[in-house]
Amino acid sequence: MSATDNNRIAKNTMYLYLRMGFAMLVNVFTARIVLQQLGVDDYGIYGVIGGMVTLFAVIQNTMAGATQRFLIVELGKKDLEKMNHTFNTSMQIHLMVIPLFLAIIEPAGLWFMAHKMIIPPERMAAAQVVFQTSIASTILLFLTVPFMAVVIAYERMGTYAMICILDLTLKLGVAISLMFSPADKLEFYSYLIMLSHALVLVIYWLYCKRQFSVITLHRRFHRDIFTGMLSFSGWSLWGSLSSVLANQGVNVLLNVFFGPVVNAARNISINVQNLMTQFSSSFQMAVSPQITKNCATGEIQAMNTLVIRSVKITLYLLLVPAVPLLVKMPQFLHLWLGSYPDYTVIFSQLILISSIVEALGRPIITAVNATGKIRTYQLIVGGILLMILPLSYLWLTLGGNPVSVFWANLAMVVAAMLARLILARQLIQISIRRFSLEIFLRGSIVTAVAVIPSLLLARALPDNHLYSLIELPIILIFTAIVSYFLGLNRQEQSFVKLALQKLTHKLHSK
Repeated sequence: MSATDNNRIAKNTMYLYLRMGFAMLVNVFTARIVLQQLGVDDYGIYGVIGGMVTLFAVIQNTMAGATQRFLIVELGKKDLEKMNHTFNTSMQIHLMVIPLFLAIIEPAGLWFMAHKMIIPPERMAAAQVVFQTSIASTILLFLTVPFMAVVIAYERMGTYAMICILDLTLKLGVAISLMFSPADKLEFYSYLIMLSHALVLVIYWLYCKRQFSVITLHRRFHRDIFTGMLSFSGWSLWGSLSSVLANQGVNVLLNVFFGPVVNAARNISINVQNLMTQFSSSFQMAVSPQITKNCATGEIQAMNTLVIRSVKITLYLLLVPAVPLLVKMPQFLHLWLGSYPDYTVIFSQLILISSIVEALGRPIITAVNATGKIRTYQLIVGGILLMILPLSYLWLTLGGNPVSVFWANLAMVVAAMLARLILARQLIQISIRRFSLEIFLRGSIVTAVAVIPSLLLARALPDNHLYSLIELPIILIFTAIVSYFLGLNRQEQSFVKLALQKLTHKLHSK
């Protein structure tokens, strides 16, 4: 990988980490305020209904990946005319999918809410408002995808970060406004979240229209691009749908078997997961365009080296926040939320471990998608992830407690990661031996060296909130030092230094 590519990745990583820092700060306050203002029951209702709609919003994520992949490939080939055709084809597909989405979600969702979900009768009207506004929000996010894909394809991560910061600021404003809501707080919250999505769509559209010549809308139909994108999206949809069905389907199962309070505990654990995974997603978003461009130009060896380096840095970026959270989860939740529902601690711990395993597979997914040969890969990996739902249902019907579904999730996520690695060897010639030595072996050693002293420290000090405020940053810094010096080689350390230098320079310049 050239010095220019390294510099671009480091700069984009810096922008995305500025976004991440702001996101973590805002999300901490937003989640606490929303939970306190809505209450546990309404918070659980919002999460499970929003999750039910998200089952269909998987199409949005699939199209985002497909659009980004096709745009980046054409940008790598410097074919701007075909980029324009690709953008327009993506818009046409998005506009075609929306009526299909409405035809399925409206009758199915309303029936399921009325006959299967556990919702207090007095909150049913508010739940229906949440359902309809969640559908509208999903459509708005769906229409945002092509514009966001163009920004990412051109690696304008500074712009992407600024729009994300605006979005987060709007959501924080929505949460604060709940304190002064003159109406039903659950309904008020869902309406304002929908409006925030509409504003973000307008901002993306205006920016892309002014900055990129490829954003010229026309009605011409490009059959070859349409067929290619639809085929790619179809197989990607299977993989994405399997993952979302497993995750959101489990959320619905928890509601059916245990009610909205358990949903609230799961929603909090998802927020904990989101706080942590931002450490890795920012870096992965910065490096993904380079992986795809290397594949488009035939530089397979450079791509594989970048994939392994991305997986390794992703692992240690996640370990840094994960170790203190896993060791001190009850204290962290109390400091963050005050009170929280039963099962929140164990839910959060298990979902953090699963999210680390999932994150290690994302650079591999990017590389496989770049080849365009995804049918067998998606069938196998998607099939494994889909098994989470029947396994969870089986355990619950046999009398299992809510924690059992998280163990089912972890087992299948590990199986899917191993399958990804085996399939990647065939598709992109990645070395399983090299991957195992650099990721599994070295990663296990680094994790043990970080976790064992952290556990001993936590047990040696008194279990109170004052000591927790001291322990959390100590464990985090210790894990970062161990990961940097024991986990990374000199080249990777140089990359991290470059990214930190750019981040420091940007902060000082402000």
